[in-house]
Amino acid sequence: MKNYIFSDLACENVGEKRVKSKQISNRIQKITFCGDARTDSISCMTFYTPKLWCLSNEEFFILSRAIAEELREAVYKAIKPQNAARILVVGLGNPRISSDSLGARVIDGVYIKRPMSENASCIMAVAPDVSGNTGIETLDTLKVYVASSKADAVVAVDALRARSYQRLAATVQLSNGGIKPGSGVGGYSAELSYETLGVPIVSIGIPTVISSATLLYDVLSRFGDLEVDVTELLENNANFLVTPKEIDLLIRSGGMLLSDAINAALS
Repeated sequence: MKNYIFSDLACENVGEKRVKSKQISNRIQKITFCGDARTDSISCMTFYTPKLWCLSNEEFFILSRAIAEELREAVYKAIKPQNAARILVVGLGNPRISSDSLGARVIDGVYIKRPMSENASCIMAVAPDVSGNTGIETLDTLKVYVASSKADAVVAVDALRARSYQRLAATVQLSNGGIKPGSGVGGYSAELSYETLGVPIVSIGIPTVISSATLLYDVLSRFGDLEVDVTELLENNANFLVTPKEIDLLIRSGGMLLSDAINAALS
C-alpha cells in the first residue's frame, strides 16, 4: 500500500482475522476488531451506519445507546473504584475549521457533573484547541488537566481520516488504544495514551476527511487500476484534504450523537 493511502479507521487497516460482526438494526452494524497476539488488550469497535444526518429518530437512539454501552464498558472496565470515578472528556481538534471541529462540538453537549465531595464521582470536559492556535502541545496541556483534576480516565473525541469516501460520515469508531491528535487532518502531535498520560484513555471519532490522493486511489481501484502511481497524476504532487459538502450537517449530527452517547454512558 502506498504511503499516501492513509486511514485512522481500524476497519480499513486490518484484515478479516479476529473480527466479530453484529447487526444491531436493519441499517446499523457493529464490528469488533480485536488486537493481535501482541496487543490482545487493545480492541476497536466500529459502527457502520447510513450518513449520520439520514438516521431516523429510532436509528439515532439505537446507535447512541449502542455507543454508550461500549463506552461505559471500556471506561469502567479500566478504572477502580467505579463508584467514585473522575472522568475527563476531551474534545480534540481545531474549532475554527469545520472538518476538525467535532471534538469541540461534542464538548458543548456534554453534561458536567461536579463532585459533591472529594471522593465523589464527577464528569469534567475540556476542549484544549490545537498547538497551531495555542503554541502548546496537546499532550502537555492534557497532562496538566489530568494531574490537576485527578482524573481516573480520559475520553477523547476527534475527527478522523478515512481511506474510502463511503466511510465519511457513515462510521463511528471507539478504541481503547489511544489516539494521535491531528492525524485526521495531517497533523503530527504526540500520541495520547496510557503510557503518555498515566491514565486509561478511550477514543471516539467519526471520519470527516479524506486526502485527494487517497480519494483518487480509491476511485481508480474500483476500476481495477491498482498499479498507477497517484502522485504522478497530482500536479506538483499536490495533496489536499477533501470533506463532504454536507460537513456542517456532519459536525452537527455527529456532535449530537456522540455527546448524547457520552452522557448516557457516564452521567
